[in-house]
Amino acid sequence: MCSIEDVAAPPATVAALARLVERVQAAARAVSAAVAADPSVLAEVPDELLESFTLRMLDARDATESVATVLTGRVERRIGGVQGKLIAERYPSTARFQEREAGLSPAGARVLVVRGKDLDSHSTVVADAWLAGEIPGGAVADLTRGVSEWLRRSSRTDTRAARAEALDHLMPVARTGRVDRVRREVAQMRVTVDPDGADEKALAAYEHQSLSIVEAGGMMHVTGWLTHEAGAATKTVLEHAVAQIAVEELGEITHDPDCERVLLSEVGCSCGELDRARRAAGLRYDQLMARALGEVMTDRLSDGELGSHHRVAPHVTVVPEVTDAAAPLIGRIAVPGSDGGVVLPPTTMSRLLCDADITRVLTTTARVPVEADDVVAGSREQGCLAAVVTTLTATARSVLYVGRSQRTVSARLRRALEVRDGHCVFLDCGARVARCHAHHVVPWQDGGPTDLPNLVLLCVAHHHAVHEGGWTMALKPACIGHERGCWDFTPPPLRRRRLRP
Repeated sequence: MCSIEDVAAPPATVAALARLVERVQAAARAVSAAVAADPSVLAEVPDELLESFTLRMLDARDATESVATVLTGRVERRIGGVQGKLIAERYPSTARFQEREAGLSPAGARVLVVRGKDLDSHSTVVADAWLAGEIPGGAVADLTRGVSEWLRRSSRTDTRAARAEALDHLMPVARTGRVDRVRREVAQMRVTVDPDGADEKALAAYEHQSLSIVEAGGMMHVTGWLTHEAGAATKTVLEHAVAQIAVEELGEITHDPDCERVLLSEVGCSCGELDRARRAAGLRYDQLMARALGEVMTDRLSDGELGSHHRVAPHVTVVPEVTDAAAPLIGRIAVPGSDGGVVLPPTTMSRLLCDADITRVLTTTARVPVEADDVVAGSREQGCLAAVVTTLTATARSVLYVGRSQRTVSARLRRALEVRDGHCVFLDCGARVARCHAHHVVPWQDGGPTDLPNLVLLCVAHHHAVHEGGWTMALKPACIGHERGCWDFTPPPLRRRRLRP
């Protein structure tokens, strides 16, 4: 057995280091052998001590992994990377040596060699901090490979100085032990240095997302890849439903006085009591997520709102045709989510207009046919219709011109936008309005108003094409934004157009 003094004192010689390595290996083998000899001993360990054992063994693994990785880098530099040398007199590469002698997988051996070379060469400050126990091993990949990727995208020519500056910024974050914060900082650095690359990555993520639902025996197998925003939205909805299911099935739970759920009932449990009760009742998290998905979809089918979209409640939209004062008042019904319509006779239009909310939308220019032998009558009709159009114009502005007072499109303005555009207005795209977003041509944060002439319907794919893809759009000459088909589109420069919209 080695004493605390033996472990604490750094070895001054190669022989002392060799003895410590032998003792560490023997101690680790002794612990695993004790558990293997009588696994039931773990059942007698109190919960608090079980938690402590777990953390201490993980800490020991991190310490030994740091030494093993640095040693791998040194082996690669002194033997494996030198032409004409063989490791252990038989292996031509460090990775092959570790595959055969340590039982590593080919991929695991390659990763270990690359990381070891990095730590042994230009990331020595990371190696020193990891060996000293100042940073967790989970942060090393971002501090080495992540910084190297950032350097490849950067225009900096002095890579040594640039790496040193990056590590000066990242190492204090890594010393907090928050691996997620290190990963986020590295990601932000990559976006800052290569915004076009970030746009391409976002477009590629959208293009390559997939979802598959197939029958597998007595169940359905669901697999897929989602964009970050879609995945975050899905997880948020399902986790909220999971919490509701657990609370309803577990009944009353006594939380700690400082638990977030006690302070604010609609948030999750922060003291762990809900999770412990859930596990004690056999409610697995993955099973609860599946149940939540089923309940959310079932509720969606039964809530009667499948026809709604973009905050527009289920309704029947009647579009009267008033372009000709001499013609009967006819119209058509437009159903949310559908591009079709049903023509209505005058009597039906009269009945529907008896009790209905009216959204005034101007889509065309009014006209009055004037016969050559009836100029007086034609003038009278022209004047009457002009007055109607003037009134409609004044009242419609309250719907179609919100200005800077709000960013999001109201339900009434959304209906006006659907009537004007009819579908996605991108070149040769006919995606129905239910699949379209209301897009600000001049971004709202850049001063663009939430008014009809500054809004356009774009499907999700072409919304990506305009934002991340670099396509631009503008009103056609002589158009004021009330006409259908009033937009011109300009593709991005060829150097940016790597993916089709």
